[in-house]
Parts: sequence; C-alpha cells; structure tokens
Amino acid sequence: MLFRSQDDETETQRSSLYSPNPEFIRYAVRYLGKSRDTHSYARIHLIAQTSYSPPDLVRDALDALWLISSSDALETLLDAARRHRSHLVRERAVMLLANYAPNAKLEPIAKYREKTLFEAVRERLSDDSWGVRRSACEGMGRWGDPLALTALRGATSDSVDDVSLSAHEALSRIRERRPKPEGDMALPQEGADQSST
Repeated sequence: MLFRSQDDETETQRSSLYSPNPEFIRYAVRYLGKSRDTHSYARIHLIAQTSYSPPDLVRDALDALWLISSSDALETLLDAARRHRSHLVRERAVMLLANYAPNAKLEPIAKYREKTLFEAVRERLSDDSWGVRRSACEGMGRWGDPLALTALRGATSDSVDDVSLSAHEALSRIRERRPKPEGDMALPQEGADQSST
C-alpha cells in the first residue's frame, strides 16, 4: 500500500481548488485552511468572493481565510457580513468577526463608515436574517464589552425568540465579567456552618 506524504496531499488539494466539482473544491478549502496553507490564500479568497459559489463553499472559504491569515481576512469577512446574498454566509462572517478584538480599528479600510469592529457587528443587529442578528448577539457576548449593553438590551425585544434569547445570554455573560465592587462580598447561604469564621 502506498502512502502519500503530506506535501503530496497539499499539492493534490491545491489542484482540487480548480476542479469543476464544488464538493472537491469544498474539501480542498477545508483541508488547506486547516493546514494554514498560505500558498492557497489567493485562490480561496477568489472562491469566497465569486458570486456563483454555493453558500456552503463560501462559508468554508471564509473559515479557511481566517485560519490562514486572520489579519488579511478581515476586510473579506466585513464585506461578507454586510453584503453577501446568503444569510448563511453573513451569519458565518459575523461569527468569525467575533474572533477579533471589538476595538479593532477599521480606518485602514476606508470604505467603512464604522470606526471599530464593534460598530460593524452592532450594525448586523438590524440584518433581515434572524440568524445574523443572533450571531451578532453571540459575538458581542463573547467579547464581553460593556459597550454592547445598550445594543443587546434592544435586541432582547427582537420578534424572533432565538435572537432575544441570545441577547439575554450575551447580557448575562457581560455582567458576569464585570468586576464586583470591593465591598460586594457574597453573603453566606442560610443554614451554612459559620463556625469556621
């Protein structure tokens, strides 16, 4: 039995990025993303931005771009979160954006009116898709930034229960991360043995 080296497999998958079969391309994108293959970045980037690529393939391409070079992927993720026709792709892009710092400056990317990544994700709370709105709530909860409190409070009244629940959960996460005032100690539970004090 012949075994192929990892280099051979990487070359095979790079070639598969040009296959007419979307499933071959999808497997290659996943493999090369997990391998963090920088040589494939440009081709995967093109796949992510091609309008006729199936949404599942674009989602995998966004994952791969982030794995290969998160700094280079930021603009592509912002574009996908804002403009892609598929709500599934916008949802994945918002989830990936939550991996960056919320105060990441967007000034180098001149086409965005938002100044920080937090503002760009907060804007997704008004997306037509409830899945994108839910992902925005989850991302803000992961960040734990108190700046999100106002936006999340508004999202608790979303007409879709999944969004409202995600907003409540995100608010809880943010509140848990906030430092307690110095004099705010937990009271002993009723009936607890206090002889050790």
